[in-house]
Amino acid sequence: MILLDDGYHISPTKDNIMAAYRQLAAESEPGDAVFCHYSGHGGRLEDQDGDEEDGYDETLVPLDYMTEGQIRDDDLFVTLVEPMAEGVAMTCIMDCCHSGTVLDLPYKFIADGESDEMAYDEKYDAAKFGMEDMLGMAAGIAISAVANECCTIS
Repeated sequence: MILLDDGYHISPTKDNIMAAYRQLAAESEPGDAVFCHYSGHGGRLEDQDGDEEDGYDETLVPLDYMTEGQIRDDDLFVTLVEPMAEGVAMTCIMDCCHSGTVLDLPYKFIADGESDEMAYDEKYDAAKFGMEDMLGMAAGIAISAVANECCTIS
């Protein structure tokens, strides 16, 4: 599925983006390899539930953000990551500002020239997302640089 603001494809509105993520999660089955790419504006909004160390939720900025709002990282996790079937390998590239933690994953690699491996974020609240049983099984691996994030769910 391709969403573009070119007048030909499905428009990348908040509802359409979220519907595409819901469809991807719903149709994926164990053994599938799925790819998701977002290239657009990213932002941040004041954290609503106290789960962000820096006090901000990272966001995707859809075409209709002025009327419908931004897409928070918490909503992305609940819509795309959490419902993905166990055994699905998902690669997400988020080419936008503030994308380093936009999927709220527990394992991170920060491309800062100093890190050389993934690290578990001790502040990650697995219980909040019902992922206690998945943590030891590489529930999510985030490779984050200034503008990209990748993850694997297995």
